[in-house]
Amino acid sequence: MYPCGGEGSFTLYEDTGDGFEHKTGTYARQTISCRSTNAHVKIEVGERDGSLEPTRTSIVLEICGIASAASAEADAMPIEMALVKDGMTIMIPERGDRCLVKICK
Repeated sequence: MYPCGGEGSFTLYEDTGDGFEHKTGTYARQTISCRSTNAHVKIEVGERDGSLEPTRTSIVLEICGIASAASAEADAMPIEMALVKDGMTIMIPERGDRCLVKICK
């Protein structure tokens, strides 16, 4: 993600990749939106749509352009963050429901 100020969103889409079950609802789709200010970045992972249950247990978000952060939380609970070359990564649990992430710069 590139939270360079302002707002943006995208859809995370997954299916089995080997057939046409997606036509009958066997897929997973979640909207991920981001809003950035000088003080913080807020990321909302929307509720999962579709009947596919992903096998992963977490979602890893790579946030580019953040050199440091004071804190990060998901649904008001602290989460770990890792600084990488061009930003940071955070990991949130894959629950299928809405999750609100806040990163304080």
